[in-house]
Amino acid sequence: MDPLKILAVEPFYGGSHGSFVDGLIRHSSHKIELLHSAAYRWKWRYASSAFRFHQEIKSKLAGVNLFFCSNVFDLFSAMTLVPELRDIAKVVYFHENQATYPVQTGKKRDMHYVLQDLKTIFAADLALFNSSWNMKSLQDNSRMLLDRFPDKGIDLDSLLQGNTALKVQPLGIDLQSLLTYKKEIAPAVPTLLWNHRWEYDKNPALLYKGLCSLQKEKVAFKLIVCGEQKKKYPDVLDQIKREFEDEIVSWGELSRADYTKALQTADISLSTSDHEFFGISVCEAIAAGCVPLLPNRLSYPELLPGDLHAELLYSADSDFFSKLKGLVKSFASGEPQQFKLREEWKHSLRKKVATYDWSVQAKQFDLVLSESYRKRKTAGSCE
Repeated sequence: MDPLKILAVEPFYGGSHGSFVDGLIRHSSHKIELLHSAAYRWKWRYASSAFRFHQEIKSKLAGVNLFFCSNVFDLFSAMTLVPELRDIAKVVYFHENQATYPVQTGKKRDMHYVLQDLKTIFAADLALFNSSWNMKSLQDNSRMLLDRFPDKGIDLDSLLQGNTALKVQPLGIDLQSLLTYKKEIAPAVPTLLWNHRWEYDKNPALLYKGLCSLQKEKVAFKLIVCGEQKKKYPDVLDQIKREFEDEIVSWGELSRADYTKALQTADISLSTSDHEFFGISVCEAIAAGCVPLLPNRLSYPELLPGDLHAELLYSADSDFFSKLKGLVKSFASGEPQQFKLREEWKHSLRKKVATYDWSVQAKQFDLVLSESYRKRKTAGSCE
């Protein structure tokens, strides 16, 4: 099949949304033109994206085989403003969903955005999700929402049947330079890495408690804390910086080059998150040769080989403290058997996350998009 001509829209062009669509354009064999707006005020992007882009879309649809957008784009409304969209294949990519996204303490979930997610799905031929957790959590929570409607008996599966296909399609990440890096023998004092957005949903308070537990038991470690830094962030991060000043190797938001160096310096990567739909930062750390310690929930179990779940996933705070201490002591022990076991883990972990590299995922996306176009064309609606 010849390359498709694809028109893509990303109203929230930044962070993982921006890097994903840039990677897709760079690595895909299809010809993709992108319309985008800056990544801020996400609620306004959700609510107004169809109005913002409808004229540009209408002016660029000639000869387009497939329309591609993220979940932030209001595809349902756009099809009213641009009726021509009804006649071409439409694929939406869900980086997150509003039925599951954590709500700030003291605030209620705005169900209008959950309904918009659902309407966007119904408007598309195919809805792709970056993880099974993302897809299943939207389905489960949407069913509970529909059950609350005054008119009972609205069935999500019946609404989807014959209209929109749902599929898990992990996003692509540029991992090659990290996967080819070979770490030197681990030092006597291992380095811990926490590389996440500086926000409450990443739960840095648990990181602080874990570090305190190591300090209390006189377990030596070094520390790197990095990631996207907001103007307003949890106070506990400042507390970590004050109380563990002697252990800190690197702190704060880093350039790409310095971030790569931090990944390659670290030995153990930690996540304490209450929210995650995929886990790019975890994949990057694993690709660089880190051993991860992750929550046994959300999308995290999907990132690890099943035979390592018992060792590298934790279910409660006490489990986190215990496994963290065990990992740090294992690195510090210098025992050849422990070193060999860790190297086997790293090989298995890197093999798993290598499947998310664009060298693999670009081909998967190309096949999925081509198949969506083919199905619509077979149905007699594509030019």
